[in-house]
Amino acid sequence: MKTEFEKKLKEYGFSYQWYSDDLYILSRNDDVRRKIKVQFFSAEPILDVLHTSHNGNKLQAIGSFKLSLMNKVKNPDIFIFAFENTINQCVEFIIISSKEFIRRLIESYRISSDNHVLYIVFWLLADGYNDNKLYETTDVGIEWEWFFLSKGENGRMLDSTDLDYTEFLNNWDKLKMI
Repeated sequence: MKTEFEKKLKEYGFSYQWYSDDLYILSRNDDVRRKIKVQFFSAEPILDVLHTSHNGNKLQAIGSFKLSLMNKVKNPDIFIFAFENTINQCVEFIIISSKEFIRRLIESYRISSDNHVLYIVFWLLADGYNDNKLYETTDVGIEWEWFFLSKGENGRMLDSTDLDYTEFLNNWDKLKMI
């Protein structure tokens, strides 16, 4: 996944330096003075029994991550999560500012301000042609899944909430905005 990530960086006009713990320092090829710190995370292997749908939701992919948010010295601008989409044979990327990610986790009570180790799971659901939806689904139970993720006439109850990460899916423009 790291190779795919580095290819995307070049494709979108970034040069980079890689450091230990998958910290990258990026700069645009047309403006090398501006630097962006990116923390890259690769998904862990999926345990279908624990992470998959129990209500028949058609999943495109599952990304399961274990993060340590403890190192404040790095202080990245952006978190990028990579996970494999075995249905479409590609790597999917979640590109989100670190401040927005932490805000969502704190407001949804996933972490407190002093909690620094986190397990997080994302589900990628296909809602039709080129209309994928991405949700944070850590610790989802069967009733919760049925209630919040079942697609109704007006979409899902999770649409446009802090558990909806669709706007960050493969959104490489997030890097250009920093």
